[in-house]
Amino acid sequence: MGITTYLFHSSNDLEKQRYDMFFLDMGENIHFHYRDLRIELSVEEFRELAELFTRYSGDVLREIEAGYTDGVLANTNETNSLKTFWDKERKLLQPVKYNECKLAVEETRDGYHLHIRNYKILLQKESFRRLVKAIAPILPLLECDNLQRDPIRLLEQNELGTRLLSRQQTPAHEEITVEVDSTYRNKAGQVLKAIGYVPGELSGEVRAYTRDGSTIRLVPPGHIPDAVAGGPDDPAAVLSLSEFLARDGQQLDAAALNQLKLKILALFAMARDGRITPFGLAALYVDRKTLNPTVDMFREGEDVEREKQLAGLSELLTRHRLFFVKPAKELLSVEEQERLQDRFVTYVTQHIASRECVRKIFILGSSATGRAGRYKVPFVHFDWVKIKSDFDIFVELDPDYDGELPAEWEKKFYWPRNGSDYYHFGDIGDGMASEWARRYPGVRFYEHLIEGYVFHYARGDQARRDKWFSEIETRCIFVRDRVGDWLREHYPFVVEEVDRIKVESFNKVYRVASPAGPYVLKVYDSKYLDEAGREKVAYEIGLLDFLAGSGLEVSLPVKNSSGEYISYKDRDRAVLFSLVPGHYVAAPGVEEGLLAGDLLARFHVAARNYTTHHALYYSNKKILHYWLDAWEQYRRQGGVPGTDIDLDLARLKKRLRRFDSYPTHCHGDLSAINYLFDGRKCWLIDFQGIGYGPALVDLANGMIEFAGQKGVFREDTMHAFRQGYERVRKLLPEEEAFLNDLLVIQAAVRQAKLLRLHYGGFGYELKEDRILGLRAALQWLLAH
Repeated sequence: MGITTYLFHSSNDLEKQRYDMFFLDMGENIHFHYRDLRIELSVEEFRELAELFTRYSGDVLREIEAGYTDGVLANTNETNSLKTFWDKERKLLQPVKYNECKLAVEETRDGYHLHIRNYKILLQKESFRRLVKAIAPILPLLECDNLQRDPIRLLEQNELGTRLLSRQQTPAHEEITVEVDSTYRNKAGQVLKAIGYVPGELSGEVRAYTRDGSTIRLVPPGHIPDAVAGGPDDPAAVLSLSEFLARDGQQLDAAALNQLKLKILALFAMARDGRITPFGLAALYVDRKTLNPTVDMFREGEDVEREKQLAGLSELLTRHRLFFVKPAKELLSVEEQERLQDRFVTYVTQHIASRECVRKIFILGSSATGRAGRYKVPFVHFDWVKIKSDFDIFVELDPDYDGELPAEWEKKFYWPRNGSDYYHFGDIGDGMASEWARRYPGVRFYEHLIEGYVFHYARGDQARRDKWFSEIETRCIFVRDRVGDWLREHYPFVVEEVDRIKVESFNKVYRVASPAGPYVLKVYDSKYLDEAGREKVAYEIGLLDFLAGSGLEVSLPVKNSSGEYISYKDRDRAVLFSLVPGHYVAAPGVEEGLLAGDLLARFHVAARNYTTHHALYYSNKKILHYWLDAWEQYRRQGGVPGTDIDLDLARLKKRLRRFDSYPTHCHGDLSAINYLFDGRKCWLIDFQGIGYGPALVDLANGMIEFAGQKGVFREDTMHAFRQGYERVRKLLPEEEAFLNDLLVIQAAVRQAKLLRLHYGGFGYELKEDRILGLRAALQWLLAH
């Protein structure tokens, strides 16, 4: 009943199903068997499904008793041929408990199993072979992302009884006429809209759909084409906007196109100001001779919300490659260019750089070339209009600024390509006092618009910003570098550049560029650092200083001008570290697990020789008891993702208290983000979770962090982590005996930490995929 937009394969090549049975069984969970399909359900899911099926099946049976017969009604997706039995306000309350993200293909004794989520389909060997053969050619099609969707073939594949009457092609445009019965007319239109066609007006029983140089007319059986003058090929015809753009848009020069767009904006402004009745985009027509737009004021039943219609206009223009078409420009004289540059610098200095929230300002692309001019006709862009050249800038906010932005900065939208917000900052001159503004009242004109992007550290996408910067021409025209100035005061080397690194942490982290080498500055936020936490920083740095001559791949602290490792930035402690090579791997596999485990073992062995009084106060077991209690609170609360598992916490805590094998200084936070990989080596960073106690606590932490990934549990990666560790230090018998229980503890602790970040009021999103991956780890561990 759905809309097919590309048919990858269709045949009747499968063998008949093996089993002709329906039954339920109960084992590790409840199985729903229907022929060769099996669905796995928890008790809660089954209860909910049984309740709803009982309710809705009664309604269906009553319809059958009233005369319903299958195979009679047409497949149209319409209410006159489709009746749905449901409570549309009710969502399923029970989450999928078993294998929601599973994808597996298995050979078994009774055939081949295709596992997709909690569904399993059984296929015999020949059917399985044909399935694999059918799927094999699909991947290259998906990867090229260039599926060729022929509208006529798709109409046929959707089984709508269509008949091609004519298909005329010119270099710039194709005209297609398709006959379709009224029963399927709406669904045929849905198919065309799904592949980008825009419906035009309904003329009698004929509706035209347009897309990028193509027009398709759906006509009823027996339709006789209109051969009189005034048809769409008549130069004097009045066409709907969508049809006009499809037929004539590419033939318009830039000046004519922008004048047409300006007139359309003026009509929308008149509707907004109450001078004419609000209208929808489908009510717009264009006279092919005069290029004047008109509005059908008698159309009814359309959405006339202005913002939606303007967005629709932009989408329509983009589809026909007519959105960003600049008219010709007359360059300003050299003297005018110089005066304009002076006015630009003055405006930026007074209205943008003067703001405390601003850290850097860049001028972008052609704005720095001195080729400003005036357009021969105004350039229409979105719903504003430029009379002369604009200035494009990029404003980077101070990473530590969390106040409001200036009210006169006008945010327009978020631009995903560079991970920033697009803004209007102001106008050099006064476009609204121009003759153009008087001729087209209500339309926003700019003389020299200052536009551009604002990168906000908390909301922006730093990776997208950096990639975009590498692809364009920029020049920095303003810098206010508070952190860089502080570094220059406190460290005896040249600081060239400082950039905040976006990390999920209560600390602030900055990348520091210097001829002496790359560094990382870590500022420990005092709001989240009590007396014990402040003392723990000294413990962390003391251990790293001890390891400096060990050759271990760790990030080491750097002394300041006073010969100290710990500096003070305002009320916060700050430490500069060497920036190690390598990169973060979001989903580490076996190779990464081996490297990470090996490095952890070497760290444990080397750290064991470090003596400090801090070891008496920072136990790596005590914090686990705290988080196990937190996990139990979430479980008792009910409805918290991932905690619907019974753990014998009393037994686990008792074993943990008694376990003291191989004590050493431990890292305490072996999440994948604290390992950086580069070829055949890895580095370990961020020792703020340091603690003293059994090395096995750290090992179990690393095994769980690497294996409990988004939505899945990677037991191969977990075993690889241990294997890498034991290449350096073999586990003792008592460690072997406690490892599985300690893995359960660490999985529950990690869940509790992720839940606290969300439910604890810190503003973090709920990482449900990761929590469910840890839940899968708990299930696996409890079963072994």
